[in-house]
Amino acid sequence: YLTNEAKLFSINFDGANVAAIADKVMSPTISADERFLTYQKLADNWQSNDYFENSRGIFVFDLTTNKEQQITNRAEDFAPIFSLKATKIIFNSLSPEGLASFFVVDTTGNNQKQLTNIGQKFVTITTAPIPTEQPSWSPNGKYLIFESDNEIWLLEFASDLNSIIRSQRISFGKSPRWGDDGKIISVLTNTTPQNIINVDANGNPVR
Repeated sequence: YLTNEAKLFSINFDGANVAAIADKVMSPTISADERFLTYQKLADNWQSNDYFENSRGIFVFDLTTNKEQQITNRAEDFAPIFSLKATKIIFNSLSPEGLASFFVVDTTGNNQKQLTNIGQKFVTITTAPIPTEQPSWSPNGKYLIFESDNEIWLLEFASDLNSIIRSQRISFGKSPRWGDDGKIISVLTNTTPQNIINVDANGNPVR
């Protein structure tokens, strides 16, 4: 868990064995095998209520060795998540043109690459947004779904995760969740009262 002072701790479900892991971090996520953490590292002199313009980039922490490694170095790099096999990290940053976009990098820090909005200078109907909540992988690791301002988006990755085949808005609503079969996505609607609708990876309604 993360405190208001950006200190990261671990704790057992029964409340025992509280242990400090890292200091001055944001948006930590853990790998599926529970071996690694990744997070945005804040500046050494960061204090509560400071802005994040002096952030140091994205880091990976090995929970088996307690070693931390820096893998990116831009203040704009944030919200990292592991691929299902923990070989890649998907994160958000600014494109050369200044649009918030998805990027990918190896967990070793090599082969950093922009994935969405490549070459776009202005926001258009084809611009893929960034998440307002934590993205979620499909069980096969091929699709990433996320909410962005009450829109549900899906990114379809190539098998090597180094490119995106498709970025598409598939529904409106919030809190998208994959079904157990990895084919159906449940979405909480924006209506009153709220309902749950199901769609497939192309946005088609599923009964």
